Formats: sequence, structure tokens, C-alpha cells
Amino acid sequence: MRLSSILFIGAAAPAFAKLFKVPSGTVAKVSIIDTTVRVGGAADFLFVTPKLEGFDVLPNLTSLSFLIESPTGKKAVFDLAVPFDPLNSYAPAVVEQLQAVGFNARVDKHVADILKDGGVNLKSINSVIWSHYHYDHIGDIRTFPLTTEIVVGPGFSKAYLPGYPTNPNSTLRDSYFESAPLPCSHPTRKALTQHPETAPSAKSPSKPPSALGPSAPSTSSPTAPSTSSTPPVTP
Repeated sequence: MRLSSILFIGAAAPAFAKLFKVPSGTVAKVSIIDTTVRVGGAADFLFVTPKLEGFDVLPNLTSLSFLIESPTGKKAVFDLAVPFDPLNSYAPAVVEQLQAVGFNARVDKHVADILKDGGVNLKSINSVIWSHYHYDHIGDIRTFPLTTEIVVGPGFSKAYLPGYPTNPNSTLRDSYFESAPLPCSHPTRKALTQHPETAPSAKSPSKPPSALGPSAPSTSSPTAPSTSSTPPVTP
């Protein structure tokens, strides 16, 4: 099993309590998920500024996910790390950005499969929370049932929707969502924001922020990778 559990006892700070009603003494079970992700070849400028002389590439990194279980029975997964077979999972814009910085990774399984191996029924997962929208946090929400909602932050739809291929520059795929009230585009999967917004028109595709972060180099308009042009994901 790749789940390690701890108990979290809520004691909401005043600022936190304004957003969420967390009764004092509430206990949640938090399980750290070993996502099997090992990312190598990451350029230092993506994470470290100012530059350190002689330090050009970071050592292998991982990306964790968390299963949060409420005493009410509700469950949420915080972040989905990197999906299995990432270069064939991400939108082409993300693939291009990753290849531009020499990305390579080993990912044995989707987070959803790790949860199933640990005895978790995916239908019991109420929500997946995306802390933000970089490649090493979004995973592949399509591996969860459509009854699992996506929780996102304010400004999401304006910055990221519509997805690829409606917007060829988008770093997220249309297929991550099923047409429902904004900010999503599927009938049953719902995304939650603190403030509802309107998605940009598909007639005028915008270029969302980089999936690698603000320090990532800019790239030209992406084209879908072919089998011959996409290098394999290496350990």
C-alpha cells in the first residue's frame, strides 16, 4: 500500500475561519499518497532564483497527493501529481513546454489506481482539489468517476478555459471536464470556484499561463505530438 495516514485536528485561525466553518477540535484523517512520480532533468531556473553557480539541473523530484477523509464520511483528494504516460496524457501545449526544458519522468501508476490498490472505492471520492494548474499537480482527472467534482480557485475559467482542442493553446484538455455550469464544460462533472466567471470565447483562443510556472521559457504555438516526434518518458 502506498498510503500513509495521519490525523489532523482542526483549530481554525481567524482568517481561515472566515472562509471555512471548521469547528474547533474537528478531526480529519489525511493520508499521504506515494504517487510513484520521479521527475528528472528539471532546470534550476524553474524553481530556484537567483541562480546558483554550478547548479543547473535539480536532483530527481517527486510530487505528492493527499487523501482527506472527513468524520462526516466525505473524501477529497488534494492534487493528482503527474499522470501515468504523461506525454500522451497532457495537452500539446504542456508537452511542448516540458520537452523544451528536457523533462523526463518515471510514473508507475495514476493516483486513481494507487487509491484503488489501497482499497479506496473511487466512487467515494467527492472532490479532487487542484491547488494550482502546473503539470505536476493536475494529473488526469479523467481517471475518476464523473461524480467526482473538481475544486478550483477564482479566475480559473478566465485563464484556462476553454481547453484543448477548442483552444489549441490551452494547457488543459476539454475532456477533463463534461459540459456543465461554468467553469467546466461536461454534464455531470462540476468544478467549484469562489467566484463564478465566464469562459473566454472559443472564437478568440487565449494563451493560458505556462504549465511549468512563471520562469518557464516561452514556446511557439503547439502542434499535437506524433509518436515519432515525442521522446519516451525515461526513468
